[in-house]
Amino acid sequence: PFLILYLVFRVYAIGQAVALSLQDIEGVGISEWTGLANYGELLGDRTFFLALRNTSLYTAGTILVLIPLPFVLAAVLHSKVISRPNLFRTVFFLPLLASLVVVGVVFQLLLTNEGLVNQALGLFGLPGLRWLDTRDLAIPALILVAIWRWTGINIVYFTTGLSNIPDDYYEAAAIDGASGWQKFWHLSVPLSRPIILFVLVLSLYGGFQLFVEPFVLFPGGGVGG
Repeated sequence: PFLILYLVFRVYAIGQAVALSLQDIEGVGISEWTGLANYGELLGDRTFFLALRNTSLYTAGTILVLIPLPFVLAAVLHSKVISRPNLFRTVFFLPLLASLVVVGVVFQLLLTNEGLVNQALGLFGLPGLRWLDTRDLAIPALILVAIWRWTGINIVYFTTGLSNIPDDYYEAAAIDGASGWQKFWHLSVPLSRPIILFVLVLSLYGGFQLFVEPFVLFPGGGVGG
């Protein structure tokens, strides 16, 4: 059953996507084979390379935050230092249930010049920022949205990986005098490499699929495309 579903919804779908990219489609049922003409036009489009650059920067930024931060939080919740860890996992996970359109609209309100984010900065004596009007702040604004939305699910992934590490390893390390940091760095991190790689692949995949958040957050294309 898995193989059938994979062939139909993955292999066939990718083949169809490639076939469509070799056509000039004017409407339903109206198409003409153009070979690699679409790709040639794309490579000559400056907007394409700008979009590719911006998306790459966004993806790199999310990876730099959404792997170490959720992993540390998952390790803290898994260490039993905090009571009711499941409550915290649930709270972190809830943003994932919100619609992307709703998330974009909410953060559009939060990141306005008088929004809650600038008000929070003001509490620390920091000047407010024009998140939605400054070119250099567009990608950081999107990364803030990604942190709020995806931290919870990554905590779930990392918690699953940490749960598969036998407690005997930590007990042996404690007997040898290892500190909490040493157990984290020399046990939790190396033994979680498979799940870290899994989250890395998902982050790359999700990052380059970015569309709804900037579409809603920056009406009209935002600043600088």
